[in-house]
This record gives sequence, structure tokens and C-alpha cells, in this order.
Amino acid sequence: MATTSRGTIPEEYLDHECIHCHRYAFRHDDNTQRAARSIKMQDRGVDNSTPQNRPSQIFHQTTWNSNTNSHESSVHQETDCIKIVCIADTHNGHRDPGFNQKLRQICGDILIHAGDFSNRGTISEITDVFDWLSKLDNFKYKVVIAGNMDGIGLDKGDRHNADYMRQYFRGFPENIIYLENNMKNVLGINIYGCPYTPQFYGGFQYIPKSLQATRLWNQIPEDCDILVSHGPPSDVLDKTSKGQHVGCNVLRQAIQQRPRLKAVVFGHIHHSFGCQLIENKWFINAAQYNGIFHRDRENQPFEIMMRRDDKKIAN
Repeated sequence: MATTSRGTIPEEYLDHECIHCHRYAFRHDDNTQRAARSIKMQDRGVDNSTPQNRPSQIFHQTTWNSNTNSHESSVHQETDCIKIVCIADTHNGHRDPGFNQKLRQICGDILIHAGDFSNRGTISEITDVFDWLSKLDNFKYKVVIAGNMDGIGLDKGDRHNADYMRQYFRGFPENIIYLENNMKNVLGINIYGCPYTPQFYGGFQYIPKSLQATRLWNQIPEDCDILVSHGPPSDVLDKTSKGQHVGCNVLRQAIQQRPRLKAVVFGHIHHSFGCQLIENKWFINAAQYNGIFHRDRENQPFEIMMRRDDKKIAN
């Protein structure tokens, strides 16, 4: 067990949250061409349960060439698609030069950040993150949820500060969207965001398998296309470096009950960065933070290409 100012934490959890490490580091090797962890997903048509006015997904493979500092796509730009870029768990590392270089080379329609953009959710941290977002002009829209670390200030912190920050969020331009248990239609895609995770550390917590958890995840609308949850569902990219699965069973059940859901974007468990296709749904752990345990591994933003419907999605 380890003790912090916020309580006692099981030692095995420290590897994926890195509570005591507040320095965000990327490693760069100019002699190595690295694959940007995008997803390749074949467009197999829309099944009978999917209305024709809902977007279907196509994903394409992207590589990052460190020698030329260029972003290379293996397919031509699809004009009938919406590009969505996914990140999570930057932990105050949003201004890291290497990270910014990678992210600014990608021109997308929507950037999704699945929480833990800060270390303690202080006003200074959050305002700096959103100042950075406002200047990230290579994305038309930026969609953000909080994580448990942001929840130290936004949920469990001084009530005045938490209320102030929500008022601050409401003052954003229309292209910066903060979601907290609500859904927003962005370019014709319904995106629902929820910051809550099973009881762990920080804020936005619930007791696993509790009535609170059931009520929370039952709020996901049936017509949701992309779910952004800070934590993973059970047994899906939720394994710590100790081999423990710490995802939420109730969230997994809620996802299974929503056949129209196309993708679930999350982070929280840094060790399980990656993607997985289960029952025609893409699960994406977009955690960027490597901390003190995985500095030899450089995570990359994920890209999602969703086919646009001309009748429903504006150019």
C-alpha cells in the first residue's frame, strides 16, 4: 500500500496512474520510423439494425515518419469522411514539444480528449489546458471530458472553484465542448461523455457494481455513436502492469445493450494503451502518458474515420 495526501492507494494501481509523477515525457528516436497507432477498419457496409442516416465507420492506417517530421496516410483523404483524433491522460503534458509536434501534424475534424488532462484539477492547470486547446487550430472541434485526477478539483475540490470552472466551461467558443454526463451532436455524430470511474483515487468516483453505477451508465442515450468514458469497461484494455483487470462491469453491460454504439474512447489504465474490436464496436484506450514505468514506449494518437452522410453532416 502507498499513502498520499488523499488517502491510501494499493501499490499495484500506482503504475497506471503515476500519482507521484508530475512530469510528462515523450521519448524520440530520429532514426526510427514509428507507426502512429491508428486503426484500420474495413467498411463492411451498414447492417440492418443501423439506420441509413447514421454514419458508419472506416478507419485507415497512418504512420509517423520521424525523419521527415511528416504525417503520412496510407490512403487518400476521404472527402466523405469525418476524421476524429483520440487522446487521453496527458497529465499536464499538453505543451510537451514532441507531443505537440505530432498532434499539430494531424488535421482533423474532431479531437477527443478522454480525461486526465491535468494532475490535480486546479484552476491554473485547467485554464492552461483549455488555452492550449483554443489555439489548436488544426481541429474544427475539440471534445473533452474530465478524469479522476481532474476531479480532485472539479468534483472533490473547493466547491467555489468547481462552480467557477463550470461557469468557465460554459464560456468556451462553440468548437470547444466539455461533456459531463451529457451528449452533443458534433458534425452529425452523437458523442456522449462521462468522467466517472470505479472508486480509485481523486474525483468522479462510484462504488463498483453499485446502484449509482447502474444509474450513471443507464444515462447513455440509445442513439449515441461514440461514448467517451474516462475509464474502460471490464476485460477490455483494462489490465494493469500487475495483470489485474480493473474495468467496470456495469459499463460493459451498458455498452452491450446499445447496438448503435460505434466506438468507445477512454484511457485511465495507461498500461493497456491500444484498440480492440468486439461485437462490431471499437474500444480505444488512448492514454498518452507513459510516466516512470513505460518510458521506452511512445504512445500515439488514434484516428477514427467515420463516413459522413451528406443529408445529416455539414461540410
